[in-house]
Amino acid sequence: MARTEKIYIYGASGHGLVCEDVAKNMGYKECIFLDDFKGVKFES
Repeated sequence: MARTEKIYIYGASGHGLVCEDVAKNMGYKECIFLDDFKGVKFES
């Protein structure tokens, strides 16, 4: 089964960052965060 290289994660706080870590370990190249709080800015 073909897998996309990017994943969208809702929530850019602690649990979202844990999901990013898991996704990268599974082979995803790009993690895009969606969050309803506009003040969240970071680079991973």
